[in-house]
Amino acid sequence: MEINKYLGLILLFCVTSVAYARQDEKGCIVKGWVKDTVSLKAIAYATVQVAEAEHRTIPVKLTVTDTNGFFKVGPLAVGKYVLTFSHVGYRGVVWEFRVEAGRDEMSVGTLYMVASAERLQEVDVVARKLPIRFEVDKITYDMGDDPDAKNESVLEVLRKVPLVTVDGMDGIELNGRKCSIYINGRPSGLVKQQPGKGLKGIPAVAVKKIEVITDPGAKYDASEVGGIINIEMARMGLEGYSLYVVGGGDDYGTWNVAANGMLKYGKLSLSSFLSYYDVGARRSEYHNVLENLNDQEQRYLVWDMNSEVIQPMTWGNVEVSYEVDSLNLLTFSFSSRQTDSRWKQTGWNEARREDHASLYEYGVSERIGMDDGTREVAFNYQRTFENPDHVFTLSYMYNRTPSEGYTNRDVFDFQKMDEGVKFSPYETRNRNKAYTGEHTVQADYVNRFSAVHALESGVKYIRRNTSSKSFYRERTDAGADWGMQAERMEKLLHVQDIYAAYAAYSFNYKKFGMKLGARFEQATLDVSLYPDTQPDFDARFSNLVPSVALSFQAARTRVWKLGYNMRIMRPGVGLLNPYQSETNASVVSYGNSRLKAERFHHVSFGFSSFASKWMVNASLDYRYAGNAIQGYGFVSEEGRVENTYGNIGKENSVALNLFVNCNLKSKTSVRLNGNVAYIDLESKEVPSSACGWQYSVTGMVQQTLGWGIRTMVQGGYIGSRVSLQTDYPGSYYYVLQVNKSFLKDRFTLSLVASNIFDNERKSKGKKIGAGYVQHFGNVMEYSSVQFWLSYRIGNLRAAVKKVKRGIVNDDVLKE
Repeated sequence: MEINKYLGLILLFCVTSVAYARQDEKGCIVKGWVKDTVSLKAIAYATVQVAEAEHRTIPVKLTVTDTNGFFKVGPLAVGKYVLTFSHVGYRGVVWEFRVEAGRDEMSVGTLYMVASAERLQEVDVVARKLPIRFEVDKITYDMGDDPDAKNESVLEVLRKVPLVTVDGMDGIELNGRKCSIYINGRPSGLVKQQPGKGLKGIPAVAVKKIEVITDPGAKYDASEVGGIINIEMARMGLEGYSLYVVGGGDDYGTWNVAANGMLKYGKLSLSSFLSYYDVGARRSEYHNVLENLNDQEQRYLVWDMNSEVIQPMTWGNVEVSYEVDSLNLLTFSFSSRQTDSRWKQTGWNEARREDHASLYEYGVSERIGMDDGTREVAFNYQRTFENPDHVFTLSYMYNRTPSEGYTNRDVFDFQKMDEGVKFSPYETRNRNKAYTGEHTVQADYVNRFSAVHALESGVKYIRRNTSSKSFYRERTDAGADWGMQAERMEKLLHVQDIYAAYAAYSFNYKKFGMKLGARFEQATLDVSLYPDTQPDFDARFSNLVPSVALSFQAARTRVWKLGYNMRIMRPGVGLLNPYQSETNASVVSYGNSRLKAERFHHVSFGFSSFASKWMVNASLDYRYAGNAIQGYGFVSEEGRVENTYGNIGKENSVALNLFVNCNLKSKTSVRLNGNVAYIDLESKEVPSSACGWQYSVTGMVQQTLGWGIRTMVQGGYIGSRVSLQTDYPGSYYYVLQVNKSFLKDRFTLSLVASNIFDNERKSKGKKIGAGYVQHFGNVMEYSSVQFWLSYRIGNLRAAVKKVKRGIVNDDVLKE
């Protein structure tokens, strides 16, 4: 309540005045922090009083906590005392201590307050607490403050998060750009491939909060080019257990069931999550026309394709924490993801002259399979000192990501309209096996040694081994025996060592804040190729990555921010692998084993204002890259279109990002999220250039009706993206959601209708390359009606402890 904050400020002013009036007194200063036992948030303006142990009802000192939950009280003479903490809505806390002779200062560490279950008499509180918090270096979205999240997936909640955009195809962007997705502070195999689809299978009830980090500092890998979305899984519980079960499905046959459990017994804490998500079979139609500007005889290649996909996915993770004592914590975690995808595709290919007369045509039937997953084990040791913000963490992580896929292509009904045509279609059998194994060791040290100064530092080592093997057969005679066809093998071995060290210094004084950081990274790699169509090679990269963040709190609810950082991105195996993957006889794609790391420079100027009715966050960003990795295509001497990658891009961009939330009434809120950017891209090597505006806007209205029914309407439009050679179409979406809870909020029902007036969605685009023009389009099933239910068992209140630092790896650029 606002009145409590004002009373707290008045009390703080009075106490501070008395402290200055008596600053010549000598004795011991007692300090510490006060936090909520569930959310671990600081409790501001809590009353702190000190009394002698023999006269507990007579305070000798009085103060209140600041906005960070910090308090300092004294001076106190030698003797026994009692600290008493109180705050509206919380149970009181009492702490006994002794002041020894000759001691000038002592810390009681962090004390936790439990929210009171008692209701204020004759007060009907109907206002909804906004789940969004703006901080100097990030934006936090608390799931516990969003009642609609009980029956939503994490992907659906992301549509509500400031600066985040989710398009109609489940693509995720931060400030209009691709970003990195973390789980529990580090990249996770749970969402490594197709993060949108991965997050759709995770219920929001299993998540504690979502953090948006637009300007990663020195402690993060230098590869976070587009920013970070960190998803922190829920870990709460007193002695006992808690279990959430969520299930549902839609009218296409997609269904999902998930469970999230937490257990605490003595010093042992356990949290786990398991989900199975089966994507119902949805059909898509694709139409492509490729115009070869260098070939007058075979001018056009037309291919149409009907596709159906089945994609069951399984996720799971377990985390166990053991509190050796109040200062030492051990944590072990295991995560797993498995996706088994199967595509059935049938198409028709046709070649035409410049006058559109047909040269030949044939049908294609494809069966495609891809099994990929990840297994991840992590161990952390955390040592907390007397000051709870003085922490040392030692971490180890092993991640193994295997994948295996195949493509079987058969040809039927081949017809020649011109006997002079020498082309004959061929059938293929492709198999590919790949894996990445990664060992990481990291040490972090954090010390906030006063309210003004703080220091962070750390070192990190990564050993990454990647192997890729591809097997290929082809035949032009449909009746030939596959076993008699020669098998071609291509192999890539990639070994990478990464060394990193960082340091950051924070300074906060009155209304001013500053954070300076630097990170040094060195990467060495060795690449072996087979057969020797390209020579083996090795490389070494060394980068010093600086970062600066400044803040000024103009008022209690208004903050200005200015920041600069440099980011790098190393290419992943998918972009390096030279294996040639054929879309058809005229189109082939492959990687480039000679790619270098990208370098980006980013400057941001932002403003945040937050009050009970209005909340606004705006930022103006500038970004420059001189050697960006870009995909491009060209026509080879053989007349085929070849798609690959190169350090060919030069980028300049300016973007305005805006988030606005307005609580119109106690039961109505409106939210707007958008960005607009001017992008200038250039490549002298291709050569190609592109410039123009790109934008996106999303909105949401939430309304609480009678009988506890909650409704939400949201929608958005994501405009086309500026890109070299390719013109991508824009997309839009709209969603209506209705929720109702029963049994004291333990049982919740939800009905979600998405794009119900668009059973099919059509889109078109164009790609212009060196010597060719390609037109493409698709028709996809788009609408859905979903029904979800959840049930909660148990009631746990205290927070399970977890480490404050962990391993974060996301330094490779993926396809």
